Amino acid sequence: MKKRSSIYLFVVVLMLFSYNENSAQTSSKKRHSLSQTERSLFDQASMLSEEGVYSESSRLWKQLVDIYPVCGNYRYHYAVAILNAGEPHTIVDAYLSQAISDSGTLIRGSGKYNEDLCPAPIDVLVYAAEIKRLQNKFDAAQDLIIQFKSEAKNNNPIHLKADKILRDISFAQSLMSNPIDVTVNNLGDAVNSEYDETHPCVRADELQLFFTSNRGRSNGSNHGKFDPNSLKHYGDIYVSERDSSWGEAEWVNIGLTKHKYAIAISPFGADISIAHVDGWSTESYTANKRKGEWLMAVNIEGASPMPSEGVTVFSPNRDFAVMSIVDVRGKTGSDLYYYNKLADGSWSNPEKIKGGINSNKDEITPFISADGSLFFASNGHDGLGGFDCYKSNFIDGYWSVPKNLGYPINTVDDDSHIAISADGTRAYISSRRNRPLGDYDIFEIEFTDESRLVNNNILLLNSLVSEQIDALDIKCMETGEVYDPGTFEDGDLFARSILYGGYSYELRYYLNGIVIKTD
Repeated sequence: MKKRSSIYLFVVVLMLFSYNENSAQTSSKKRHSLSQTERSLFDQASMLSEEGVYSESSRLWKQLVDIYPVCGNYRYHYAVAILNAGEPHTIVDAYLSQAISDSGTLIRGSGKYNEDLCPAPIDVLVYAAEIKRLQNKFDAAQDLIIQFKSEAKNNNPIHLKADKILRDISFAQSLMSNPIDVTVNNLGDAVNSEYDETHPCVRADELQLFFTSNRGRSNGSNHGKFDPNSLKHYGDIYVSERDSSWGEAEWVNIGLTKHKYAIAISPFGADISIAHVDGWSTESYTANKRKGEWLMAVNIEGASPMPSEGVTVFSPNRDFAVMSIVDVRGKTGSDLYYYNKLADGSWSNPEKIKGGINSNKDEITPFISADGSLFFASNGHDGLGGFDCYKSNFIDGYWSVPKNLGYPINTVDDDSHIAISADGTRAYISSRRNRPLGDYDIFEIEFTDESRLVNNNILLLNSLVSEQIDALDIKCMETGEVYDPGTFEDGDLFARSILYGGYSYELRYYLNGIVIKTD
């Protein structure tokens, strides 16, 4: 009997030990074993995250989180994926905090993918600091970086990210303590949706705003048509018209099937330049409006410098162009290049802009204002965090050192795709500021006379030509430059152009090659 009792006691102890071991598999135990199916799931999620396909990788990481609900490692990787996919900060913050709590002691080495680890790597502290910074919780972010610095190995490459977060916080505190005198307003539900609204382009008279959105069309014609990388709809071009306020945005059907990015609109809205992007290459298109309807976009490859790697914007008089081109070697991200229009109408070879404009990260979404100033977004210069917008001027043959546009034009989140109105009184920017849904919205910025970013000394020429003529041109009397301002709209000829203060112009009307009238 005594022997049998001993056997029963041994069995009970063994069962308790086995139960504790199984519990530890997903909590305090530093390693656990995955089935072949789970290991394959981990490998796929890791690969997609490394390739930047975060929308899809987050779905796979979530499956692992559901299987191992208290595994800090998987929860960490899922949080990083949804952060990069644009999920709301509060959701990402909760997952990162739980990953730290579930892990107990963090792994001190680099956070590269290891399927057997249950605790999260020390890198989780840096991403937790990043999400605190994005919520303007600077003290909490700095405390997390201090903890990381004290516990992480010196050779951990994420030290560079930690240092960048500290610099961003310091820069943000400086700019936010001295805000620019501007008013920033979300354009609201008439323009923005729960999806991304980017690439704003505005007519010179500001009666129409064009932009790109990856929302579902109201007629359902893009149902089921998704970018395989993001699993979101391809971007379409929309237009909103202004009366007393911006009206309900409408889809512009120009016939293209992949991402359509609005790059530039002619001063009075008769033509639009488009970048058509399929995820691998970019092609240049233009679309024209005739009798109130938009015609199908036409490929203009060869008519402008548009290699497959980037997107071009032109100066107002189209004598030079700037393009953001991806470094195919992967060393410096996207850089800005400059082109000149030659005397024969062709374009020069691209030259990387020298000086301080290009960084070791990304310079994207260039915009050239009516006075020739260059604006762009970058995540490589001193900024408040993420992408900020910058300005540079062409002076004595060189582009000046870029200047951060300041707060609240820029914020701690991504701010890009800025467009300045022709008269310089307003700007339109695509931003993730205060993102409840994690998406880009378009905001309108109103400047004071003191805070304007560009020279607003311009005149908009928009005149119906009633004379019977066969040609017209405008000559700048000081520079001798001659160009054609003629634009047809619904069968009528208009003289339309942006004229700059400090210059005198002559509008000349021709019939049979002879000037019959001047203004």
